[in-house]
Amino acid sequence: MPDTIEKGDICVGRVNGTADWYVIGIVVAGGPRTLALEPGMTKTTRGKARAIQVGYRLAAGGSRVWLFDGRAQTTCIEAPKPLG
Repeated sequence: MPDTIEKGDICVGRVNGTADWYVIGIVVAGGPRTLALEPGMTKTTRGKARAIQVGYRLAAGGSRVWLFDGRAQTTCIEAPKPLG
């Protein structure tokens, strides 16, 4: 489904309470309002642009990269592919 986060997709999420720290991980399971990321494959970095770049490096084949930049219920979007 085009608007559904699926196993193998990448989630880039801003860490609550921070201005610019992000966690990046590979989705292994999910459902309404829940996601599980692959243990041992979760990364953290500072800066949204950098986090999206890391997400696209982790993405395999047809995986999509999703950005949670605030409250996840209202601001989950497919992350734009970085230039270059």
